[in-house]
Amino acid sequence: MLEPPTHQPSTDPQAAWRLVLDRLRGRVDETTLELWLQPLRPLDCSGGTLLLAGESHLVRWARDRCTPLLTEVAQAAGVAEAIAWIEASAAELAAEPPTRHGHDRAPHPPYAGGLDRRSTESVDAPPPELQVGDPIDETLTFESFVIGHSNRLAHGAALQVAELPASTFNPLLLCGPPGTGKTHLLHAIANYVATTAPHLHVHLCTSERFVSDFLGALRARRIGDFKDALRGVDVLLVDDIQFLAGKDKTEEEFFHTFNALERAGAQLVLTSDQPPGMLGELSERLRARFASGLVVELDRPDDALRRIYVARRAMEELDAPSERAQLSHLADKVTDGIRTLEGAILSTIAYRTLTGRELDQALVDDVVRRLYPQKHRAPERPTIRRIQDAVCAEFDLDHDALVGSSRAAAITWPRQIAMYLARQHTEASLPTIARAFNRRDHTTVMHAVSRVTEQIDRDPSVHSQVSGLVDKLR
Repeated sequence: MLEPPTHQPSTDPQAAWRLVLDRLRGRVDETTLELWLQPLRPLDCSGGTLLLAGESHLVRWARDRCTPLLTEVAQAAGVAEAIAWIEASAAELAAEPPTRHGHDRAPHPPYAGGLDRRSTESVDAPPPELQVGDPIDETLTFESFVIGHSNRLAHGAALQVAELPASTFNPLLLCGPPGTGKTHLLHAIANYVATTAPHLHVHLCTSERFVSDFLGALRARRIGDFKDALRGVDVLLVDDIQFLAGKDKTEEEFFHTFNALERAGAQLVLTSDQPPGMLGELSERLRARFASGLVVELDRPDDALRRIYVARRAMEELDAPSERAQLSHLADKVTDGIRTLEGAILSTIAYRTLTGRELDQALVDDVVRRLYPQKHRAPERPTIRRIQDAVCAEFDLDHDALVGSSRAAAITWPRQIAMYLARQHTEASLPTIARAFNRRDHTTVMHAVSRVTEQIDRDPSVHSQVSGLVDKLR
C-alpha cells in the first residue's frame, strides 16, 4: 500500500519545474533537455501532482518517453508525487500567466472529444468536479493511421468497435510491443465515437492515469465521485493495462469497474504489451476478463509500413523532394516501432532547423547515432529459422519433423522449446511464430511457452539444456 508523502511539496510550479530540470542534467543528454523538456510549461504543483503543458507533439513525446523518469526525479526532489500532462496550442500557452498555483485555478475534466480546457474559478468557488481520464488527441484518427500487414486486423477490429460500440467485440484487447499503433487506435476510436455519436460518454486513460486518479480520489476522500465518473461511461478505453499489476487496491477497483460497465452494456477497449495469458503479474480474474472478448496482436511495423509512414510524414513536414528522399533512410535505420520512428523524424527535422545543416545522409546518421546509440552495439537477434535449426541439431531431428503434425513426445517437446525460444529471443508475434511452425492457432505457442517456463523452474536439467541453446544462439 502506498504511504502518503512525508514532505510538503512546493506549490510554486515554476520553482518545482526548475528543480526537476536541474536534477535531470547528467541523466538525459543536453539535446533532449533543450528540444523536448525545457519548452514545457509548468502550470500547477498542488495536490502532489506537477502539471506540465505544451504543444501536442512535445507532450506526446515527453509523456511517452519521460514520465517514469520525471516522476522519479520529482519525488526525489520532494516537489511532487506524480506528473500530469495537458496538450495545448501555442496561442493557449501564450495566453497563460507565467505562474499558476494550485489555489488559483485547477484543470477541468477533459472533454471527451478533444483537449482539456482550463477554468478560471477562484478559490472561493465550489470545488471543481473530480478530474479523471486523459484528453483525446484529435490528430490520432483512423484516417491518419497507416495500415500494413502488421496491423490490418487490429485496425479493422477497432473501426468496427467504433462504428458499433458494444455490438461486436467486447471487450477488445489490442496487444503488442511499444510503437505498434495501439495507442493511436484507442484515440481513433474515441475521436470517431465523439464525432458520430456525441451523445455517448467516452472515457480514455492510461492505466497509470487510472492509478493516479484512484489514489487522488482516496486522498481527497472522493472515491464515490471517482466511481460515479467512471461507471457512467459508454465507451471505456484504457492504455497499457499491464501497469495495473502489483497495485492490489487499484486492480480490485478496476475489476469492479470493468464488471459494472460490462453489465451496463458499455464498450471496453484495452491495450497491453502482451496477450492476457502472458500477463502473469495481473490477477487471474482480470486476465480472464481481458481474454473473454477479442484479442488482436499487432506486430512491429515491417519495412513497407515504415517506408509508407516516413513518406507521409515527409510530405507533411518538408517541401524539398531531395530532403524527403533523405528522410526516407530513417525507415531502414529505426525499426523498433512507429512511435520511435516518429521521434526520429521530429528530431531530424529539429536538428536541421536548429543547426542550419543540410538534411542529408550524414545528418540522418548523426541523429540515429545520438538518439539510439544502442543500435550500434546491440547483438543481432536470432531468427526463428536459426532457432529451429539449433533445436533440430540439439535433439537430432530434421526440420520437417519439427514443424510437422506429429504429436509424438520426442518431437512435441523439442518443438515447444523452439517456440519458447522464438518467443523469448525474437521480436516475432505469437501468430507469426505459430505460422513458422505450421500452426493455425497462436494459443499453441502460448501453451508451449507456459509449459517450458514451468519445466525450467522445476527441472535443473531442462534449465541447463535451454540455457545451452541460448548460448549457442548468441
